[in-house]
Amino acid sequence: SQVCCSGNICILPISVLRANYQLTAASPIAALIRTRISLGAETLQTLSQLPTRRTTQQQHQQQTTIMSGMNAPERSASFRLDEDNGERKIEYHTDTKVTNAGTFRFNKEDHTVGNLLRFQLLRDPAVRFAGYQHPHPLVHYINLKIQTNTSTVSPAEVLSNAMEDLGGETDHLTTAFQSAVEKFRKENDAL
Repeated sequence: SQVCCSGNICILPISVLRANYQLTAASPIAALIRTRISLGAETLQTLSQLPTRRTTQQQHQQQTTIMSGMNAPERSASFRLDEDNGERKIEYHTDTKVTNAGTFRFNKEDHTVGNLLRFQLLRDPAVRFAGYQHPHPLVHYINLKIQTNTSTVSPAEVLSNAMEDLGGETDHLTTAFQSAVEKFRKENDAL
């Protein structure tokens, strides 16, 4: 009875399992163990065929191959919209329980955009409530809930205004940074 281990995979001969666990060939547990043992043997055989020294690029390719065989989403699934299935960037749902409120779902976004929009919305005096939720780190969307003070201003309008204001602040930040870089270069080129 020989035990063969590689990493966290151990292969036991079926005779050892039968002796220790009184398994019959007809039992469903024995069938499950046979399946797992054969899968473990294939994995071990694959591991033994790999070269011992690999370059960083080969390691990356192997890791990508292993990841593609796993039950893991593609890495681009966290930021690229699935347009083939009709995924949209922003979806809006009106709130049926609270007046003047709605929930925006931003697909492929996280805390960065959620916190920026929440902060900008709370600056607006027409907004009564603004908050966002990122349900889980493996889920790539945020829910932004907005409630306005009056029915004359809709949540979509205040969100649009907040996005325009953020765009203006970003443009101002970009021009201020570029002028500071130019000033720094002029001062240091003179030395």
